[in-house]
Amino acid sequence: MLSLGLKNQYFVVPNVVEVNTTSTIHRLKTRKKKILHISLILERSKNITGILRALYNIIHNRKRDDFELHIIGEGKDTEKIKNLSIQLNLYNRYVFFEGMKHPEDVYQYLQEADFLITNSNYETFSVVTAEALACGIPVIATKCGGPEDFVTEETGILIEPGNEKQLGDAIIYMLDNSDKYEKRKLMEYANKRFNSFTVGRQFYEIYKKILFNLKRVEH
Repeated sequence: MLSLGLKNQYFVVPNVVEVNTTSTIHRLKTRKKKILHISLILERSKNITGILRALYNIIHNRKRDDFELHIIGEGKDTEKIKNLSIQLNLYNRYVFFEGMKHPEDVYQYLQEADFLITNSNYETFSVVTAEALACGIPVIATKCGGPEDFVTEETGILIEPGNEKQLGDAIIYMLDNSDKYEKRKLMEYANKRFNSFTVGRQFYEIYKKILFNLKRVEH
């Protein structure tokens, strides 16, 4: 809106994300880290092929194979992404397609993952990135219009959209350091920022200010 010359006071109000603060699920220590990507599989916006190419480079050029990527979701580009994973010899070896899942199952995947990747070219908010933090797992996310408002150095890594070198470096870092992010702190951060009371209060203050200004104009 600013770029179009629509000058005004703008506020970023996040989505409400439910946080299960009583969760006691602990990630199992295994040789392979579990990476998660969740989306409606639409390449134009989600850039999943970029994730696959980054993983291929990590395996063949950085000699790392201590991970699995689990992709949750279905979309018009699912077959395209699967075919690329087959071509890169990743399919059902390093990359697993889980299909559509019920919300309860998605939360189970999130709580058991080591980290989430959001590699989008653009987002309005990226609820799934916030949900990952709410489940206590760190994130790799692009500066795509949403995550940069709430992903910090304490909660994950921000990279430029379409930059596979940055993505590869971030994945390597997470493979070595994801367990250093404290699950409880991530959950508390998400709860403080995305709970319904906090978001509701932000809307209330905005509406109150608008109504106050309208009354001043009327008088």
